[in-house]
Amino acid sequence: MENTELRRENAVLRAENTELRRKLGLNSTNSSKPPSSDGLGKPPPASMRGRSGRKPGKQPGGTGTALSQVPVPDEQVDHYPPACGGCGDGLDPATAVPTGVPVVRQLFDVPDIRVRVTEHLLHQLVCSGCGARTRAAAPAGVTGPAVYGPTVTMLAAYLAAQHHIPVARVAEILADVAGIEVSTGWVTTACARMAEAVGPANEAIKDAIAAAPVAYFDETVRHGALCNRVEVKGLHRWAVAAAW
Repeated sequence: MENTELRRENAVLRAENTELRRKLGLNSTNSSKPPSSDGLGKPPPASMRGRSGRKPGKQPGGTGTALSQVPVPDEQVDHYPPACGGCGDGLDPATAVPTGVPVVRQLFDVPDIRVRVTEHLLHQLVCSGCGARTRAAAPAGVTGPAVYGPTVTMLAAYLAAQHHIPVARVAEILADVAGIEVSTGWVTTACARMAEAVGPANEAIKDAIAAAPVAYFDETVRHGALCNRVEVKGLHRWAVAAAW
């Protein structure tokens, strides 16, 4: 009788052990668990694509994206030959006879990016009727003696949010490219200001997704996430993206 009870208990324990081992081996690839439950040590995703037999790169017959000339350039620069290609005599475009049409070559480039400072003078006028003095109001966004404009704020938030560039590197990019010296705290504040500005649009998008008959979701992890507006190394957060 005692041996029978021990065998029954042993069978129960073996079954529990087998079930626990099975649960420990579950992840998002072999169960319905979401990828965020795998943690940072999740296995690499296995590609479902097979070999197509095609070589890498642009395929024959595919549409290309070659750079083309524009009909109206921003600037035109005339170039004349300094000397004759036949006898070597000098050529003066004011007296030499032009022939044919010029060969057109266009150079596409980004102009030097330099910070542009606009000074707003808030004048004060005296009313001829009552004698009261009234000073002009500052334009929207000009809240102090020296402030950064909306374009700088937008660029900082764009680099940090869209491209996941750390705030310290965003400050470095602004300094190197445009000569704008900002602090990491200012970049973090700029992100918060832009988040507040697009808040109504985000809520409208959420409502549209909630009302859609079908919505698609994906997860990704962000390394070095922000905690109370401070970037913390080793802190990881999951971001869920939705589309419809």
